Amino acid sequence: MSVKPVALVAVATLGVYGLVNDAGAQTRTPAFAPGELIVGYGSQNDRDQALKELNSSKDNVSVRGERAGNVEYQAVGGRSLKLRMDLPVRMRGQTDQQPGLELQVLKETAEQLKARDKRIKYAHPNWILGINPVPPREPIDVTSLDKMLFTSSIGSGDPNDYAYVRGLHWHYSALPMGMNAIGAWKTETGSKDIVVAVVDTGILPNHPDIQGSGNLLPGYNFVSEGKGRSADPTDPGDACGKVASSWHGSHVAGTIGAVGSNNGRGITGINWNVSVLPVRVMGYCGRGTIADIADGVRWAAGLPVDGVPPDRVNKHPADVINLSVGAPQPCREEQMGVLIDALDAAHTAGSVVVVAAGNDTMNIADAYPAGCKGVVSVAASDKQGHLAWYSNYGNVTVMAPGGDTRNKDDSGYQPGVWSTVEVSSINPQGIEPMQGTSMAAPHVSGAIALALAKHADWRHKPDLIIQKLKELAVPVANGACSQPCGPGQLDAEKLVESR
Repeated sequence: MSVKPVALVAVATLGVYGLVNDAGAQTRTPAFAPGELIVGYGSQNDRDQALKELNSSKDNVSVRGERAGNVEYQAVGGRSLKLRMDLPVRMRGQTDQQPGLELQVLKETAEQLKARDKRIKYAHPNWILGINPVPPREPIDVTSLDKMLFTSSIGSGDPNDYAYVRGLHWHYSALPMGMNAIGAWKTETGSKDIVVAVVDTGILPNHPDIQGSGNLLPGYNFVSEGKGRSADPTDPGDACGKVASSWHGSHVAGTIGAVGSNNGRGITGINWNVSVLPVRVMGYCGRGTIADIADGVRWAAGLPVDGVPPDRVNKHPADVINLSVGAPQPCREEQMGVLIDALDAAHTAGSVVVVAAGNDTMNIADAYPAGCKGVVSVAASDKQGHLAWYSNYGNVTVMAPGGDTRNKDDSGYQPGVWSTVEVSSINPQGIEPMQGTSMAAPHVSGAIALALAKHADWRHKPDLIIQKLKELAVPVANGACSQPCGPGQLDAEKLVESR
C-alpha cells in the first residue's frame, strides 16, 4: 500500500478537557495528544501488513501542503497503530489563533485515511482521559487524629487499623451509609488467589501501610510521555500548577486492599488478603492517552501488548480490573475504537472491568468508558446514601460510596473516602479523604474480589458478576437520587452470601 499525503494539524499543549468543538463552540470535548491518530484495522494481520507498507512507503505525510516532520507509526492495542508527526513550524501559530482547528483537521484526516484503505475500521485522535478529581486534592493536616477521642464502637474481630478505630471508615458500614464490608467480613476477608488490577496513576510501594503487606504484585508502567514505558509502576506524582499530586492510584488500591489491613496502621482495605496489580497509565496532571490506557487494560487481563518484553508479560491475569478514569464523550467505535477493543478483549479473557461513572453530573450514555457495553459502571453515593452531587447517573450497574468533601462532619474532617496517599510531616499515616466516582468504583471492585474468594466458580464469568450486582443491589429510598441511579446500592454482604 502507498500512502498519499494527508493533512494534519497539532499543538503542543494538552489538558484533560478541550474547550471547542468543530464549529468553535464551547463544549466539554476531551483533549488529545498532539499530532496523533489511532488507526484500527479489521484484524491484527491487517494491521501488521499495513504497518509494513507504511514504514516502507517513501511518500511523506503532508500538513496542508507542507511536509510534516518526524512521522512515526507504532503498533498499539490488538489491531491498531498510532500515527504520530510534528507540525511544521510555520503552522504552529495558526492553532493559537484558531483553537478548534487542530481537532477539526485531525477528524478530517481520520476520515481521509478510512476512505483510502478499506481495511481500516476506525481512526480517531489519541484522546486524553483524566481522573477528574472533584475538587482537586489539596493536602490537609491530619495530625490531630492522634488526639481524637474514639467514639466508634469496635467489635471483636474488627480490624485495628488507625482510620478504622477512629470511626473514619463510614463507607464500610451498613446501608444506606456504606457498602456493608463489615457484614461481609463475618464470613470472608479475601484471598491472595484473587487478582485485582488497578489501572491508574501507579502505586506508592514504600507507603508504610502498603510496604510489606504481601498484597502487591509486580506491575507495569504504560505512560508513553516523559521517560516512557517501563516495568516500574511507581507513582512519581502528578502535580501540575498549584494542585498537589493526587496519589490517585494508591488511594484506589488502598480501598481495594493493597494495604496491610488489621496491622494497626493507616487504613483498612475491603480485602484483608488479595493480590493487587498496579498498572500505571496516567502521568502529569492525572491524564493518560486512550492508547496507553487500552494497552494497560490488555496487559492487566493477561493479553499480549506490543513492545512489552517477554519477561514482563503479565503472569497474573486480573479477575477484576478497576478503571477509575473517564471523559465526557459517547462510547462509539469511530471515536474510541482502541479502548473499546481493549475492554471487549478483557471481557472475553474473563476479567470483569469496573469503571467510574464520572464526575460531570451527566448521563453515562454520553461518557466513556462508563457508557461502554460489558463494563460495571459505578455511580457515587454520599454519607446519607444519596446520589452524590457530582456523580454521573443513568443506566449504571450499581451505586457505591464516593463521599462528599464539601463540609466537615462530627469527626472534624470531610466525609470523603479515607485511603492511602503519600506520607508527609502533616500526614505521618499517609491517609486522606477524597470524593468521586473514582472512589466509588474500588468499593465495587473490592466487593467483587471478596465474592470471588467465596465463590470460586464465579471467576472468569464477568457477565454473571454483572448480573449478580444488579440483582442484589438494594433499592434506594425515595428522593435519594435526583437522577436515575440504576438498580440501587452495593451491599457487599449480600454479594458474598449470594448463592
